[in-house]
Amino acid sequence: MAHQLHDELSTTGIDQVRSNIERIISSYRHTSDIYAELIQNSADAIAEKFDRSRLTEGQVALEIWPAERKIAILDNGIGIREHDLSSVLVNGKSLKRERGHASYGFMGFGLTFVAFQTSVIKIESVHDGQRASRTYENLHRFVYAGDPLPQSKEEALALTGASTHETSWTRVTATFPACFPNPTLEEMLRRTFEQTDNGKAFSALLRTRTAVGLLDPVFGGGANFGFRLSIADQSIAVESAYLTTRGMIQQLLPTETRLYDLTGRFGQLVTATSSLPARQQDTARQCVLLDHVVPDLQIGTTATPLHARLYIACTSKDLLNKYNEQLLGLPPDGEAFRIENGLWLALNGMPTGICLDAYSHPSFLPFSAIIDVRDQRINRELDAGRKGISEYRVNQIRDKVATILREQGFIKYRKYVIGADTRLSNPLYDPKQELQKKFAGKTRYPIVLVQPHLPPAEEQGVITLFVELLARGILLGYEQKVISGYEVYDGLYTYDLSPTAGSLLSPSNPLGIAQSVFDQNRLHLQKDVLIEFKIDLGSVYRDIEKNRKDISQMDILVCWSTGPQDSQYYQNTHGDLLQRKADTTNVFYGVTHELVTGKRQQALPIIELKHVLSTKFNMQCG
Repeated sequence: MAHQLHDELSTTGIDQVRSNIERIISSYRHTSDIYAELIQNSADAIAEKFDRSRLTEGQVALEIWPAERKIAILDNGIGIREHDLSSVLVNGKSLKRERGHASYGFMGFGLTFVAFQTSVIKIESVHDGQRASRTYENLHRFVYAGDPLPQSKEEALALTGASTHETSWTRVTATFPACFPNPTLEEMLRRTFEQTDNGKAFSALLRTRTAVGLLDPVFGGGANFGFRLSIADQSIAVESAYLTTRGMIQQLLPTETRLYDLTGRFGQLVTATSSLPARQQDTARQCVLLDHVVPDLQIGTTATPLHARLYIACTSKDLLNKYNEQLLGLPPDGEAFRIENGLWLALNGMPTGICLDAYSHPSFLPFSAIIDVRDQRINRELDAGRKGISEYRVNQIRDKVATILREQGFIKYRKYVIGADTRLSNPLYDPKQELQKKFAGKTRYPIVLVQPHLPPAEEQGVITLFVELLARGILLGYEQKVISGYEVYDGLYTYDLSPTAGSLLSPSNPLGIAQSVFDQNRLHLQKDVLIEFKIDLGSVYRDIEKNRKDISQMDILVCWSTGPQDSQYYQNTHGDLLQRKADTTNVFYGVTHELVTGKRQQALPIIELKHVLSTKFNMQCG
């Protein structure tokens, strides 16, 4: 009896197959990934059938039934041969790569990621005059319950394809369990379908995070495929093109005329007003938005350059917030999708939703940029949104864009953008009063520190408190090399510690290092360590979900508190275990907790400053 999926997967041990698939699923980080992967596959099928010059002949229809946790996507692309209908579910199997037609995806993980979370998945397709289908039930139980790999219904009933006069198309229908057995994935699925409650926000997400938001029109190229969206049988209008910052401001302020391209109308305005006094120049050059397109950009060395396109926009964060809240109906403090400033990555015209730099540093506010990398070889580093590219590439891209921001005059001219920092232009803004509001939440503790008012209000307070604890000899062995507010991670330190009365673990010094650890390391602990600073552990997860941090790259997390959530929360929502440090393995002085996570080979050491102060000063910090 035919069982093609089993035959293709069984070339590797079945336990290894389960482990590989589980690792693939856990590597996806965004609640939009299921939609992005399905749309990406349809976009590739259309590009293969019509090529990029005829994309408008392509059609994609996405239907979502949130209450049933069901998604269907239909495209009129190249179709799938009957023999390949099971193969597309095999991890690492990319038919597009084999045929050399991978416009967007490459690694062959997308349908594996989707299918092995489903209770039912059905793939129907017409290719080269043959119509066939494959239907699998409970593939998720193969990975998460240890069940045997199910046979497709069609193979079990010996059903084969039939001849047809239809033109090619593919429809994938996926239904997900009402309650997923893995708590982390259950939370992700809940949020995946919950975000469709807001049709306008979901439309904006598709246009900025998936192949629906093709970038070609931004750079003067052709139009995208036709796209239809239906949520709970209600049609939602979605323009099939990237949602630019200019497009957002035009929606928000439809009568506003002070939207300038940097080297076009604004350049002419600068020239025309150059002879005016400075104050009159400032008035004449005021604008709501500055943007600029770089159609051909080379990044890196001449031997192995990346070729890219770049769109940059500068508008006030206040206007982006108004767009989020007034037009998209998003809450001001929610953790869901929001339009945000930053440097975003696209791949061959397709937005990936990966933020390479949040541009939180004052030197680069308030800019938004999307870099569209055209080289197909970067697919080896990035599977169209599944993971981030290498830090080497990130640095190359970020440095190039930062140079353009300076050279093209964005840094120089941003002062003319109305409300670039709305607080400075607000006559009612009282900076001392605003800081006093933050101070009101602190308590003064009777401790011999320059910073006795706790808790810290922001991440900067955590950094200064940590530095003071080092300077006063309360935390031992760390020497600061660099602190940066611009790089991906906060600090680089040298850690150098030998066994002394002050560094050894004892009942009176629970922050110390066990003698056995020193013995195992020849009585000397020494290495450079990457330290990330946060107010609490939850902030790290928010950065990870937005692809701003990679927890596997951190050596130590320093935070004020691991809360406000308890350890059970992290286990239920992320599958991670937060626990007290293991004294027999901990090598870093001052560590109070550790986080055991599948995203690292070893537990992440955590220095909870609240716990450190409680231990050293015999005090309870709020």
